[in-house]
Amino acid sequence: MLLVKEQPPFFTKKLQNSKAEEGGFVIFCCEISKSTLSVQWKRNAQILNTNNKFEIKQNRCYHELKIKDLKLEDSGSYTCQFGNTETTATLSVNEQPLFFKKGLENVEALEQDTATLCCELSKPGVSVQWKKNTQPLRANKKYEIKQDGCLLYLHIKDLKPDDSSSYTCQSESIETTARLSVKELPVFFKIQLQNVTAEEDSAASLCCELSRPGVCVQWKKNQLPLRPSKKYEMTQDYCCVQLNIKDLKVEDSGRYTCQAERAETSSTLSVKELSPFFRVLLQNVTAEEEATAILSCELSKAGVSPRWKKNQQPLQDNRKYEIKQDGCCFQLHIKDVKSEDSGRYTCEAGSAQTSATVAVNGIYKCNIFICSYMLQSLLCFSTEKPLFFKKLLQNVEIEEDGTASLLCELSKPGIAVQWRKNKQPLRANKKYDIKQDGCLMFLTVKDLKLEDCGSYTCQAGTTETTTVLSIKVFFKKDLENVTAEEDNHVILSCELSKPVVAVQWKKNQQPLRANKKYEMKQDGCLLQLLIKDLKPEDTGSYTCLTGSAETVATVTVKELPLIFKVPLRNVMAEEAQTASLSCELSKSGMSVQWKKNTQPLRANKKYDIKEHGFNHQLFIKDLKPEDSGSYSCHAGDTETMAMLSVKELAPFFIKKLQNVDAAEGSTVCLFCELSKPNVSVQWRKNRQVLKASGKYEMKQDGCIVRLNIQDLNPEDKGSYTCLAGNIETTANVVVKETSVSSKKD
Repeated sequence: MLLVKEQPPFFTKKLQNSKAEEGGFVIFCCEISKSTLSVQWKRNAQILNTNNKFEIKQNRCYHELKIKDLKLEDSGSYTCQFGNTETTATLSVNEQPLFFKKGLENVEALEQDTATLCCELSKPGVSVQWKKNTQPLRANKKYEIKQDGCLLYLHIKDLKPDDSSSYTCQSESIETTARLSVKELPVFFKIQLQNVTAEEDSAASLCCELSRPGVCVQWKKNQLPLRPSKKYEMTQDYCCVQLNIKDLKVEDSGRYTCQAERAETSSTLSVKELSPFFRVLLQNVTAEEEATAILSCELSKAGVSPRWKKNQQPLQDNRKYEIKQDGCCFQLHIKDVKSEDSGRYTCEAGSAQTSATVAVNGIYKCNIFICSYMLQSLLCFSTEKPLFFKKLLQNVEIEEDGTASLLCELSKPGIAVQWRKNKQPLRANKKYDIKQDGCLMFLTVKDLKLEDCGSYTCQAGTTETTTVLSIKVFFKKDLENVTAEEDNHVILSCELSKPVVAVQWKKNQQPLRANKKYEMKQDGCLLQLLIKDLKPEDTGSYTCLTGSAETVATVTVKELPLIFKVPLRNVMAEEAQTASLSCELSKSGMSVQWKKNTQPLRANKKYDIKEHGFNHQLFIKDLKPEDSGSYSCHAGDTETMAMLSVKELAPFFIKKLQNVDAAEGSTVCLFCELSKPNVSVQWRKNRQVLKASGKYEMKQDGCIVRLNIQDLNPEDKGSYTCLAGNIETTANVVVKETSVSSKKD
């Protein structure tokens, strides 16, 4: 009897040491001589079970352990065991270099909102530093810094316009940058104008409050712009805006508006008219019979019509009574007075009134006859020369608020004269000082205003002399120096003492003309020069000239710092494609320098660099994985940076393995072609890993991969596989055995 002793099972293929990248996966495989055996997998003597991390498979004699999502701590010793037999191999996990899987992206947000910047690292638990314009940030009420695994967050709260900037997240030697743009909220009025009622001759204040400081406002009355003057005082303190209206008149009543950008608020000012009163009362008058009696008084305001009465009986303007009015001053001339004209005379204006008594003294007719006879006798024998002006009035030009003195000289003293302005009689008061010194006649006009201009006449009997009084033009408000930023516009304003026609604007003594650059405006006494689209070369001295009066101011244009209005954005592209990086500068015609990882780039077949006005572009052609990295565009002292991530295309077989029939003892060549060169491959026979030896010669030339099997024998037949990552190609090798007779031969 023949007893066959069963051979104990053993590992026909043992585990092999392996190296893999962090984040990837690895497969340990072994083969046992019997297919019915169960095995146990261990790591560093700890038993492993199938779960999300470990995948355990068995296909007859073939056993496999797949370890997923590799971490550094997965490095160690792995064992496959059945009974007392085991095979062990070592796994070494190489740390993957840290990189940003997702870079920061530019963010736009509204003022007062919260902006969130987010990026993702390739691994968790890494400390980072957040920066604003290279300045480190710390967590506080303004900045909230969070980290959730690989995700990093920066929350910027209660946004202000000055939060607009470049923000960077930095970890070790890598960083990602993005720009935050804060859009200002439209200005609005937190406190509106309120309706105001005030008395005539007092002052009124209109107040409102803006939502933010530093906003220019325009005041209007009944939709007509107002400007600062003695009448209107405009103030602005932080957000509070105020209009003070002085010396109120009834005509100041109306609707007032404060306008700031597109926002406005309006209210109504009601001026309560004061009842008029008599500043100068009527005085009692005594007049000689047949003479003219004059009653005079002055009211507190002009524009009120008087009512004259005698003994409470209304009087009308006629040959007997001449009623005159000059502004606030009233006169009643009672001509050819008789004894019956004596009585009480009253002037009424509104609810105000003043009264005085007129007394008429009688004279004897004989006295009149004698005087008349004597006068006629004197005239008959008189050889007196006619009256004339020895010295005429001279034209005078005086500055506003000054005093003008008019002087003339008659040929004889003691003559009564009448001064007139534009043919209207003048009388001595606070405005006009009238004097006579012998033959010399003086008229002094005080506190000159524009309305005092005109012709002045001194009349004596039938002779007169006339002159013109004019106000000297000067700048009530001079030009003021202005500093403004490039690309903005600026307004130069000045105010003349009175409107004029001929005005000349100059820059550095060179005359300016109205065009697209310069807009010249004149509104009464207000003169304006609008300089548009400011450039550094607009800096200079600007003059407004009229006659002999001029005012000068300096305009200083502050050159804007060069910035990237549109920064670079992170780009992800596939291998073999072309990537485009673009940015926009705030100024055109600026030269830039492109860099990759701080290394300067030049235009060539790989890099196409283009510039068009404000826009700059970098085209990176025929992308490779090694093109991934940080790209920056530099202009002067400013720069913008973005990450280019090249997504590597998975390799595939352009040409697969072909089945081969070959004779025993010969050499066979299996080859295939990959879509990209230098891809690591593994050759297998019947799922068993092959190693280069005298039997197997493995070659790789670019994309072509070869396996030469030498000195073929029957056991070389089988299925051969070329494995590249997750793809494979398989072919069968058939070995034709040589016949016995052939061997003998």
